[in-house]
Amino acid sequence: MESVSSDKPSQFTDVVGLRFSGIFPKGHEPSVASLRNWAKRRHIPYHKVGHFVYFDPVEVAAHIQTKLRVTPSEHDIAVVARPALSSSGTSEPNGVHLPRWTRIGRNPFTISEFKNPSGAIGFRVYGMFYGVRIRRNFKTMAEAEAERQRLEIHRLDTANKFRPAVTRLTDQQLREAEVAFQFIGEKSSHSLMFFLEHALAHHAKAGYQKLLSEAVTEYLASKMKEHERTIISEAQIVTVTRAMQRFCEHFPEQPVSQFSGEQLLPFLERGSPSLKTYNNRRSLIFNFFKYAVRHCWIAENPVDRTPYYRIAHRRGSAKTITADRAAELMGYLENFQGGALVPYFALCLFAGIRPCFRWGEMSRLQPESVMLETGAIHIEPSVSKVKTKRTVTIQPNLAAWLSAYPLSRFPVLPINLGETHREVFAKFDLTQDVLRHTFISMFVGKFRSVGEAALQAGNSEDVIRKFYLDLKSPAEGERFFSIYPGSSKTTGTTARWLHRTDWTQFSEL
Repeated sequence: MESVSSDKPSQFTDVVGLRFSGIFPKGHEPSVASLRNWAKRRHIPYHKVGHFVYFDPVEVAAHIQTKLRVTPSEHDIAVVARPALSSSGTSEPNGVHLPRWTRIGRNPFTISEFKNPSGAIGFRVYGMFYGVRIRRNFKTMAEAEAERQRLEIHRLDTANKFRPAVTRLTDQQLREAEVAFQFIGEKSSHSLMFFLEHALAHHAKAGYQKLLSEAVTEYLASKMKEHERTIISEAQIVTVTRAMQRFCEHFPEQPVSQFSGEQLLPFLERGSPSLKTYNNRRSLIFNFFKYAVRHCWIAENPVDRTPYYRIAHRRGSAKTITADRAAELMGYLENFQGGALVPYFALCLFAGIRPCFRWGEMSRLQPESVMLETGAIHIEPSVSKVKTKRTVTIQPNLAAWLSAYPLSRFPVLPINLGETHREVFAKFDLTQDVLRHTFISMFVGKFRSVGEAALQAGNSEDVIRKFYLDLKSPAEGERFFSIYPGSSKTTGTTARWLHRTDWTQFSEL
């Protein structure tokens, strides 16, 4: 820093002009913010004209060289650049003395002795505290040292941004508030009120520590009510019940609120299931936790944090049997247990009624819904899987089978159907829906109408094409609907039941 002579004429300037006026070491000029802070704390002289502040560089240089030896705050050390010091503690380029811009190694408050006019020796605590001069006198050294320590503690607390405040909070609440603000400052830019409002909005109140066993009991009770209102089927309630039982066995006596996605993932992946099985398990557990969120047992659904797998379906034609195989099956049933299974298989094979005898349409079909005199089978909403009514036209060969084996003598669901059904399916290597698939495919093959097949089967045309159709030729479709009682052949219409009744009233579509 160049020495500024006292005889140099004064020239007022603003804070930017003061910074580059040459009174500071080149390359080590203090920032504009530091200069303004010094002026605010009266560490450098300035002149105020209205709302504007001006500086005299000569006056400021003289003040720095003669009086300002220490920066007013340790915070200024980071913003004030000082030149390198010699062994004596000063830097003297060109013989010019530069002040030391630091308080490291200095004591902010000192104690000195002085003599009162009365001759008594006193002790004075002296120092600068953020621009305010402190000077207090004490009779004893102990009192002066105690005051110096108190001032030093106050200075350190102020440097650490501690300050007294009037509050209704207890000490414990204040400490929790400080920790909360520090934690939020490290993790997020949101305010404390943002997180508080979010917690109050999503925090489960009553029953927050609901045990899993109790929650599952209430959930299953609600599902039973849905089943009683025919919202879900018997098969669905059985599936849900079994899944919830396994869930409770895997997590006994655990509160619902403590579940997480990481905890549920091993349960969903147990036994290395296929992707389809995994997705089914996930869906069942997801619905349970959806119910738990609605009842405020848990804040959010943890299943959302588990993966859901998309499966590429590569479906070919639906599995069906040929007309020859169907004739062989019906011929075998005529001689099996006196034809007890003929009505069941005839309705599934030649009318396409959903075949499940436990929970499907066949389990709910009533004999009075099969009307031979009008040539129609009425599938009521209570019977239909999709809860909509449909009418199935009775084809001539089905009318012959139901006339030969009337439902008044041969019930739709005979005794011990489970065992006999399994035996027949094993003998002819049949799958669950093969009878229904065969009916739809043969119907489309003979009548060449997917739309009419969809009306008869109670599906959409899109579902027919995707899942049910194994397109047959018109000739094979004709042979299929020419299978009559007492004949094992698939061609001709010479069966003994053909001339007994006038089947023309059940003519083809």
